[in-house]
Amino acid sequence: MERVSGVIKNLDSRDLSVRIEENLRAAEQWLAKDKSDLAAVCLRRAFELSKHAAEISDKLAAVLTELGQYREARAVLQAGMQQATRSGDLDKIVNAYRRWQYYTTLTLGVEDYRFDFAALTDMETAVSDIKEDLSNIVVHRDAEIASPRPKIVYIGTNLAQVGSVLAKVLLSMLKAHDASVFEFGLVFTDDEKKLRATEETVALINSAEDRGWTLFLEADTTVTGRVTKLSRRIREWQPDLLVTNCALASAEGLLLSAAIPHVARCSLVVGPPPLFAAPNADFVIASDERLLMECPTDGIVIPVETALPQRGDIMPVSRSEMAIAEDAKVIVAAGRYTKFSEEYCATLAKILIGHESAILLVLGVPELEKANFLARFPDELVENIRVVPWGRKYIEYLAVGDLLVDTFPSGGGVTVQDAMALEIPSICVGDDLTRPYRSDHWSVAYKFALPELVVELGQESRIIDLAIRCLSDRAFYIGLKERCREHVLKLRGRPDRMTKLHEDVYRHLLTQD
Repeated sequence: MERVSGVIKNLDSRDLSVRIEENLRAAEQWLAKDKSDLAAVCLRRAFELSKHAAEISDKLAAVLTELGQYREARAVLQAGMQQATRSGDLDKIVNAYRRWQYYTTLTLGVEDYRFDFAALTDMETAVSDIKEDLSNIVVHRDAEIASPRPKIVYIGTNLAQVGSVLAKVLLSMLKAHDASVFEFGLVFTDDEKKLRATEETVALINSAEDRGWTLFLEADTTVTGRVTKLSRRIREWQPDLLVTNCALASAEGLLLSAAIPHVARCSLVVGPPPLFAAPNADFVIASDERLLMECPTDGIVIPVETALPQRGDIMPVSRSEMAIAEDAKVIVAAGRYTKFSEEYCATLAKILIGHESAILLVLGVPELEKANFLARFPDELVENIRVVPWGRKYIEYLAVGDLLVDTFPSGGGVTVQDAMALEIPSICVGDDLTRPYRSDHWSVAYKFALPELVVELGQESRIIDLAIRCLSDRAFYIGLKERCREHVLKLRGRPDRMTKLHEDVYRHLLTQD
């Protein structure tokens, strides 16, 4: 073929590699001419000819996204991920997995996580050589020094995030575990430099050391290096049970747990099952029945309980620092930015209109998104809105509030628990277990909220009247405020109770054949 209008048309070469390369060159030239639709034709062809090469999937997905063909773009990333799992390159696998799993979140701001069991099986196969090598290690516990206690190792993934709820839950369990019955280890899948840079993980490391836990940290910045080195050290420690959390959030937890032979496995599921419920687990512990319903493994429900804050121990951020009058009523909205849906923001706007002197304090909006977030509200309301990124002082900002309105349709959990523990009445939306599960349409706070502050799903308009009543009817508000802390402490304020239930499950798993 000859060049037509400057675009390479020599696409019928006998050599397959030449055809792939010519299609990629043609796509680049079409893109230079702002003809994305024609570039997509060439990239699709190159992608198929390459048998779904991950590096081409990225280019094709980018063009398809530009064309608004989101479903096909994600399918392309999925195919590229599956091909990457066969490469044996763990860093390549994890990167391809992240691009696929978080595509809709990053592109559309919509949480839509999925299982791909074929790819997950291939991921486990990718570490089969490591597993076989570790299987050949003969380990013997010295009878004179061996601990009679079963060894349990937690594999922590995605803990090095500012304000990590996972780190908070694990820290509560760490402090409550019975070291006279079990011997514990704690593994971090992130590299040590990253871990040492965040207060949450430093607190975990220090607490684990203080309690005599065995720590597994690795400075290697590559996934392949960390999985290889950590798996060997864990194997030599001879654990009886691996406990993962968020194992599929970046797939590093899955790869690491799959590489270790001759051990029982349990997954803690406190969020979307496609990010938490490792399919290689023998059992799962879910924090809510809605989550357990979606887990492809045997399991049980144990609600999350944490060490809840006390108002006397918190120094709230000064209202004057945020230009908030001392007598103003402060409504708090808090959570990940993707939880601030259009309907949620519209509801908050109507509350502000109904109570003109109220201030809206929003915790969790990244600085780069501040302008976009405020654009969702009428101009005349913006002066009554304060926006703060999620950070380590989250609890000090939360303590400023008079009322929390939980996010919907994707609700919070620990955030609502914290607010209630600080005697802040919290309005939340219920859930409907008959609906198909969606990670962005799910609520758990109704399980422990004050019943009169729970609005039925589908009746979100009632939130407005309820919020305005809380802000205007002092007797009604004081009655709620006085009951908040005692109510949530009774239902969700006993991490020792939660941890004991976990230990009961661990005993059961360790006695199975």
